Amino acid sequence: MRPIKAGHRGNADSYVQHYNIMDCKPGEKIELDLKTGAAIFVYNETQKRNPLYNTDFMCHYELETVAQFGFHVYIDEMYLSDESNLPGEPCKDFIQFARDRVFVTTFRSPKYCGHISKGGTKHLPNGSTAYTGGQRSRMYVEERDSEMDLFIYMSKRQLTTKPRYLRLTVTVIKKNCASNNLFYRKCPHTSHCIRREFFCDGRVNCAWPNAEEGGTDEVNCDAEESAVRYPFNTEGAANIPLVIVMIVIEFTCFVRQIVTETSSCTKFNIQSVIILCFWSKK
Repeated sequence: MRPIKAGHRGNADSYVQHYNIMDCKPGEKIELDLKTGAAIFVYNETQKRNPLYNTDFMCHYELETVAQFGFHVYIDEMYLSDESNLPGEPCKDFIQFARDRVFVTTFRSPKYCGHISKGGTKHLPNGSTAYTGGQRSRMYVEERDSEMDLFIYMSKRQLTTKPRYLRLTVTVIKKNCASNNLFYRKCPHTSHCIRREFFCDGRVNCAWPNAEEGGTDEVNCDAEESAVRYPFNTEGAANIPLVIVMIVIEFTCFVRQIVTETSSCTKFNIQSVIILCFWSKK
């Protein structure tokens, strides 16, 4: 059986936003409210760009969510230059995360650059599959604040520069949740939670405890094929009218059988059956 695709459970795609980093305007801070969902950011230098704008490129996003929530970042794939000519500076191109108070930056993460291959799937000993990562660090978590700055820097492209590529998934995390929460589910190996729809949706939204091994929210997805039964679940509710009709038919047949087998069938018995049939057709 195949893992559940995005949108199979509760329409996960409706909670995911998509952003093309190449549409970013350098020098401007772009504020994005992710609410309690997720966002996918992509930079693909194989797309055509105006050669007149071939300059150093810095994009600044400020991501926001609600209080008591944070962010989980997973680098799906990255090819950024790590051949800097500056001493002590390993990255020529990079992405970086930060935290601020008012207008003052209070924290900056290490810079992420280099080559991180696209994750794939592997077969586990129990017969299920897992979504695996690749080499080098590809995860960042912001759990202290409900805002996070994302900086993306691309140096001026040279003729010999291989087209750069970046794809990362940012997921809003709830810092904790109860096991019976109808909307959130706890990620394995942590107290943090994500929307239930993000489990087995084909994207890595939980990478604990080891991002290099991939997403723990994408493990044992064969078992996830059976839909979660929420109160008034639409899949179960769709069968309710059929069940009611079957009960009415069975009961009607039972009454008719009694009337038929009774030698002294009174007028009252026949009227009762007629009334019952009438209500069963409504």
